[in-house]
Amino acid sequence: MKFYKKGEIICKEGEVNKKFYVLLGGKAGVYKNGIKIAEFTEKGSVFGELSAVLGTPRSADIIADEICQVLELQYDFDDLLKTNPNVVKKIIAALANRLNQTTEKYVRLCKEVNKTCEDKDSIE
Repeated sequence: MKFYKKGEIICKEGEVNKKFYVLLGGKAGVYKNGIKIAEFTEKGSVFGELSAVLGTPRSADIIADEICQVLELQYDFDDLLKTNPNVVKKIIAALANRLNQTTEKYVRLCKEVNKTCEDKDSIE
């Protein structure tokens, strides 16, 4: 278990490792190019798992928005699947929820863009 001060980087965009994290307390933000794009506020939230599962560089910075208590885990995903399938289920659920939220945001943005285009066309 590790504590992070407000503003401290929990994981950095571009890093490659097998670590993922569980939020035990506090609030952490997801930042891309200095812009906050998401946040983790619920105890038990899992983050950093995408990079750990895919073995790809981290796609964003995770920064403590307030003092955070975080459990840092490092496992080979195949080993984790064999030894602790309940953790893998939690990771899959977290990924599915984020995909659902992203899809909903995408649809809202598409509607806004289409509405703006329709308004522009009606002026011409």
